[in-house]
Amino acid sequence: MKLKLLILLSMIGCLTFAGTQKLDINHALRNVAVDEKVIALTFDDGPDGNGMKYAKLFKDEGVKATFFVKGSGVDKAPNIVKALHDAGMEIGNHSYTHANQTTLGYEKAKAETVRTQEAIKKAIGVAPKVYRAPGLKYNQDVWNVLTELQLPAINASSSTSDWNSKTTAEQIYTRAAVNRKAGDIILMHSWQDKTFEVMPRIIKTLKDEGFKFVTVSELLAMSKKPIYTSGTVELSSDVEQLIDNPTLVDADGDAIPDGWWRPTQKEGTVFPGEDSDGRYIRLGIDEPGVSSTLRKFVVIPEGTKEITVTAKIRYKDIVRGTQGWNVGSVQAMFENSKGKKTGDYISVASVTGTKESWKVYTKTLAVPEDAKKIRFELAVYDIKKGYLDIAWITAAPRGLASEPAKTEFDKKNGKLQRGAGQPELAPLPEGTGPIIDGVKGVKLAGDNPLQALLPYRDTNNFNVTYFQAEDMPFKDAVRVQITKQPNAIWDMQLRAQIKHNIRKGDIIYLTFWAKGLEIDSEFGECSFMTGLELNRAPWSRIINIRTKLLIERPWRKIQRVYKSNLDLSPETGAFSFQFGLEPQTFEIGGIELYNYGQDADMAKFPVVKPELYAGHEPDHPWRAEAAERIEKIRKADLQVQVVDASGKPIRNANVKIEMTQHEFAWGCSAYLWFFYGDFMKSEKNAKYVNTFKELFNTVVAENGLKWSTWEQERARKGTESMMKWAAENDIKVRGHTVVWPSFKRSPTRLEKLKNDPKALEAEIEKHIDDIIGATKGKIYAWDVMNEPTTNWEFMQILGNDAPAKWFKRVHELDPNAKLFLNENQIIAGTKIQNFERWINILLDNGAPLQGLGAQGHLGVGTASPMKMYAIFNRLAKYNLPIEITELDVLNDDEELQAMYLRDLMITCFSHSSIESIIFWGFWDGRHWKENTPLYNKDWTPKKGLKVYKDLVFGEWWTNEQLKTDSKGVVKTRGFKGKYDIIVTVDGVTKTEKIKLSDGGKVLKIQL
Repeated sequence: MKLKLLILLSMIGCLTFAGTQKLDINHALRNVAVDEKVIALTFDDGPDGNGMKYAKLFKDEGVKATFFVKGSGVDKAPNIVKALHDAGMEIGNHSYTHANQTTLGYEKAKAETVRTQEAIKKAIGVAPKVYRAPGLKYNQDVWNVLTELQLPAINASSSTSDWNSKTTAEQIYTRAAVNRKAGDIILMHSWQDKTFEVMPRIIKTLKDEGFKFVTVSELLAMSKKPIYTSGTVELSSDVEQLIDNPTLVDADGDAIPDGWWRPTQKEGTVFPGEDSDGRYIRLGIDEPGVSSTLRKFVVIPEGTKEITVTAKIRYKDIVRGTQGWNVGSVQAMFENSKGKKTGDYISVASVTGTKESWKVYTKTLAVPEDAKKIRFELAVYDIKKGYLDIAWITAAPRGLASEPAKTEFDKKNGKLQRGAGQPELAPLPEGTGPIIDGVKGVKLAGDNPLQALLPYRDTNNFNVTYFQAEDMPFKDAVRVQITKQPNAIWDMQLRAQIKHNIRKGDIIYLTFWAKGLEIDSEFGECSFMTGLELNRAPWSRIINIRTKLLIERPWRKIQRVYKSNLDLSPETGAFSFQFGLEPQTFEIGGIELYNYGQDADMAKFPVVKPELYAGHEPDHPWRAEAAERIEKIRKADLQVQVVDASGKPIRNANVKIEMTQHEFAWGCSAYLWFFYGDFMKSEKNAKYVNTFKELFNTVVAENGLKWSTWEQERARKGTESMMKWAAENDIKVRGHTVVWPSFKRSPTRLEKLKNDPKALEAEIEKHIDDIIGATKGKIYAWDVMNEPTTNWEFMQILGNDAPAKWFKRVHELDPNAKLFLNENQIIAGTKIQNFERWINILLDNGAPLQGLGAQGHLGVGTASPMKMYAIFNRLAKYNLPIEITELDVLNDDEELQAMYLRDLMITCFSHSSIESIIFWGFWDGRHWKENTPLYNKDWTPKKGLKVYKDLVFGEWWTNEQLKTDSKGVVKTRGFKGKYDIIVTVDGVTKTEKIKLSDGGKVLKIQL
């Protein structure tokens, strides 16, 4: 069968296209097939201060290059762009504001592109002929803009990653100049000083290898094969297809197209459909917070250089979520022999809004040299609702992939009938398990599940010990100890084949006990997955639960009831515990796994209520004690006297006492990129920044002041912008962190100094001088050293007295900043002894230690309020302020999350040593665990937000309206902080701003 498909046509001249044909630009170019040994150097993000230096260097060396510049920068510095152009450089379009163009929609993306074209033409007299998207991110809106404007999209054969401060000058040189091929396009950033430093060496190496330097437009004009799509030709449908089941048929009736699988459990809907246009698969989302995804891996034939992907799709009612740029698409990603991503993550088609008519999308992908597999993904995600229909998807290692031939469909996929080809399963035997709703459960894992569960996959790096549990309702138990960091959770398992059949619709009952013993992580929480699944690809699951176990807690009972969503037999089904997360030790016992068939009522099964921490009860005595302490330590006396011009007291004067800010530091980490550049022009940035200001009086840069990030010029500018914003809005800034004393937490260049203590010490001192010198007077407190219990490589080399030197140096440079030691798992109590050890080491060596940072990465119930208070009392012996530096309360149950947040805040606020609580993120759209207690990703409030506001701005906030007595006096007790005192007498009003602190305040206001 022959089909008419789009085929590529070549370009001639300097991007002068053949005839008047319009080119369909739907992919970004990485390299160009040429006969001559030429290469294109490209630079992003200019114009900047290095532009003039590049113009001179390249002109002197006879080098041509292409500079992709921002239109906003061109308007500010047209002289730099003109100097580059006059030196023979090509100027390309890199958008106007450097915003993610895929978030803007067609009209705004077009406006950004056109505005940049105009700015560049005004500066140099000619408009750009090439385009590169910020972040190399494209979607259908961007492709449509580029097609309309006839601007080729340029990616790169090699990105030097010089934007990353961890990238060394040597790595930049290697990626730009070593093993390069004719037609390569090299991506660099003109603002990166390290890149300019190695540029003469890059030029020399490439010249020595016989390369000639050309602009991107010149490179494209030299192409010996087509670049973009135009016109039609006949193409046979017998092109080799890489994707079996291209029409996504669900022949076995498990609701998933054969050969594909769903990668996550938190899914929307997937189901087949058929209309007058033919068969299709529909991926749908009905509520925010879920996704609908199909995934498939395909082995790449040896020697394949390009793969062309073609898909026929339509979509409807796509309602964007908070991350509107991630609404779904047909996607592809390459993997190497180690299963790691190689090359870029590629979008073949992106969907927004509604397109009810079918459209065929085609994209040709360059295969990275080390790629062994390609992962295809069909997905809708990060939206509130909507669906995507896929009629078919094909991929071919050469030429263009065509629509699947009807004969191929009939041969491979049969008819679309749910359950077609599904094998008959033998009926269940008579059960021997507990009777529930009149049904005896059939034991799916045998009489002794622990003996059936055998170590699986990476068995050399975990130990399994069987033992008898004491004083528990079970005897057989197993201890699992992971000794080495695994690559993936499924690399370490206990796994067993099931003993009996499971039919779709059967009721599955699982129960087991578990106990966490040891882990070295911020949360002090062991974790593993339990699964009941198909024992082969696509690994479809009936059960997939995550268990989290706080260490030093008693055995916990886990119990779940499921309705099976697929058929499994003893040959195809497996039960497993998967624990390849991180080194940890935990125990499992009392495992029971039953099939109750389809006659039992799920509502009749027993339910295990969530285990709550001691002291959660509303009437527990600790609450009254805490309230009494809060009244005593967080409040101060306030007296205001109102007198007239002669000093005579005024009776019955109206006095409003309005609190404006807490003395206690209520703070949060902030993501620096929300503060970069003219940040308030972005609706998303403004929402984030204004909400932050509403909730908090203290900010800490989440990553911006960490050593590696600080050395990135753009990140440094963002952090400085954040500190400037904080000063303008009366928000204190906390610094995190000066030294994180390990090589993995520091710039990679330090690793070569492992055997050179003097050089390592000098680098640390240089960094301290730089960051403290740049922030002096702007930061009220610094975590001078972070997490020494598990990050102590620097001390191994420099000695345990080295941290005291860091503290002294910081203090000399900024004597007004409070200096803290910061550590995790303190509230849990698991690292308290080692924390005290380092406190003593610092004090013994004369360090100006002025505060203790207790990280608050917690799961619900990590420690009871009584235990937390006891830990704070233990640390109080040092007579140093304590700050809760990184607060998370992780739990998927909002009710429990909010309850524990409330009790944690009350406990901390009631202790006299504690001066602040710093959340580690407040919005799930920008949170390292996507599980803050305050805001969901779509900005809807969580139950914890009400707890926070009710306490901080309600119960612990002073607002009063009083009248003066015969002496012109009002007296009250208020929470310490800043106030407006507003006095009104006979229509005359006067306002005084005061600060209420220890010792109280006596104020006289004269009208």
